[in-house]
Amino acid sequence: MSKIKLILSDIDGTLVPLLGSNPSKKVIDITKQVQKLGVEIAPVTGRPYDMAKDLFEHIGFHDLGVFDAGASVRRVDTGEVVWKKWLSVERIKNILEILLPVSKTIDYFPDFNEIEATNAEIDEVVEDAPYIFAFVFDTEEGNRAMEKLKEDATLSINVHYAHDKWAGFLNVQITDHLADKYHGVTALRDITSHKQEETLAIGDSGNDIPMFKV
Repeated sequence: MSKIKLILSDIDGTLVPLLGSNPSKKVIDITKQVQKLGVEIAPVTGRPYDMAKDLFEHIGFHDLGVFDAGASVRRVDTGEVVWKKWLSVERIKNILEILLPVSKTIDYFPDFNEIEATNAEIDEVVEDAPYIFAFVFDTEEGNRAMEKLKEDATLSINVHYAHDKWAGFLNVQITDHLADKYHGVTALRDITSHKQEETLAIGDSGNDIPMFKV
């Protein structure tokens, strides 16, 4: 059996509580112990880089990570994109036509920038983006919009019921169908030349399942 040289770890619900940025002392200590053994640990997360970078200062990650639900591989220390499979401007506009009328807030920018859906201007979309994220009203109209988007087999759509102050909304993240965690992790392994049998994946939810197949 080959020695594990790369650990792929989800962030939310695995290393920290949902949307947290302060890992426990136990998590930090274990991470440092593993790294001292020469094992690389790479974050694999649905978060955009700007929502994850503060965590890395606490936990000591370096090298590469998978972000944007699998749409981007970036350098953890600088955020530099080294691989991407992003949505084109045309595709973003087509999705927004369906999503904006049923959304409260939305993000369709190259870097994290969540805005009120009422302030979004489809004609002003001029850049590709890794994903579209939205809080969609959990209504008949909102669910119909989701079903409409799911008819497009070239999209990967993750939908969860939101909680706390966002109760009554659907938490929606849309990427290209070749930009889930499977494809992001495959790109990372290709770049780092780690073999499948040298890789261990850790996660806690449905969007982590694709990376277990790598």
